[in-house]
Amino acid sequence: MNIPKVVRIQQDFQLPVKTDVEETIHRRIEELGITGKVRPGETVAVGCTSRGIPDYPRVVKAVVSELKALGLKPFLIPAMGSHGASTAEGQAQFLRNYGLTEDVVGAPIRSQIDVVEIGKSRDLGLSVMVDKLAVEADHIVVCNRIKTHTDFINSFESGIIKILTIGLGKFRGATYYHKAIMRWGFPRVLSDVSSRIVETGKVLFGVGVVENCRNQIADLDVLDTSTFDALLEGESRLLAEYNAITLHLPFEKADVLVIDEVGKDVSGTGMDTKVVGRILKPLISPEPASPKIKRIVALGLTKHSSGSPGMPGLCDFISRKYEQNTNWDSVIVNGLAASMPEFCKKPAVMENDRKAIEAALETIGMYETEEIKLIRIINTGLLEEMYVSTAYLPEIRQRKDIRVLSEPEDIPFDENGDIVPFHL
Repeated sequence: MNIPKVVRIQQDFQLPVKTDVEETIHRRIEELGITGKVRPGETVAVGCTSRGIPDYPRVVKAVVSELKALGLKPFLIPAMGSHGASTAEGQAQFLRNYGLTEDVVGAPIRSQIDVVEIGKSRDLGLSVMVDKLAVEADHIVVCNRIKTHTDFINSFESGIIKILTIGLGKFRGATYYHKAIMRWGFPRVLSDVSSRIVETGKVLFGVGVVENCRNQIADLDVLDTSTFDALLEGESRLLAEYNAITLHLPFEKADVLVIDEVGKDVSGTGMDTKVVGRILKPLISPEPASPKIKRIVALGLTKHSSGSPGMPGLCDFISRKYEQNTNWDSVIVNGLAASMPEFCKKPAVMENDRKAIEAALETIGMYETEEIKLIRIINTGLLEEMYVSTAYLPEIRQRKDIRVLSEPEDIPFDENGDIVPFHL
């Protein structure tokens, strides 16, 4: 089956951009009255995630500078559950890959994988496990992006509440909580555990970042963690902002979705499940009504993935370079920690990108080339522009939210049969 010709399109979108990052962090820390809660010389564990936050070094440096201005002694800790193959060095390397070095942000990285049980949760009686370094510090601060979660829908999803629970829980806590989630669901478990951590009074604040469709900071806030209700209000507000500006695939159906790159920095699953319409935990959450995609092809890993593609089992076909650049031990560790071994399964591996796309086309049913609906994106976080097959043109002509940027053309491949990258 021939690969259909494609056109480049652009979706209409909102593009809010926040430029006063340092000023906002300074002002909000003053408004929250942090000065009265600390003493000079006290230590602060600044939890940083494996997610690709826009301008991550700038955000963390601003936080560190404010903490130092209060006379505190901040240090960075990985707050990423089982990521980085659940090793201290692997998790520290994740932070360095993002540019979070002492020279850049002004605070050292301290990384280990031990946790301390600080008590039981009030609702379910779960053991509340927190990174030992965070427990030993006088205070805790966490930084994370606020966005939808890959596995559930709620007033809070992926953000500060999750990082307090799963992130600071390291491998042991992440594994334990995901088992609980299989029974009681994400919202109840995350609320129960994180509220117990907030009750300790150790969490000074959380920094929530909302990104726009160009991977820029759209908004940022320093969230009040004096009570769980205050944290919930702040995080829910930022999630609503994210939902208002985020982009999705512009069509309800596709025969083949080609994703140039996947990785943990894009989504915990490597690709946003709500963008591709495949949920990770069908046992506890139904798949979205749309989009409906027959075959998903993933061709490579992002620069900052550290060999972690998320959950390969979401794909139907991958290229040889995807396979070779993947740390499969890390994939298994993540899958076990999340109680999702089925998503550690290796998809069909094809010798190059062209063969992977051709294999997907061969398995969608009996269609003429010009009938095939194919979408090609950079990754699920970058959906402003994409290539779509000419079969979509009749629908595009009826819509005002999509612009066609090119004439029909062939998807370009190099001499090795690998796809030529495209950029926004």
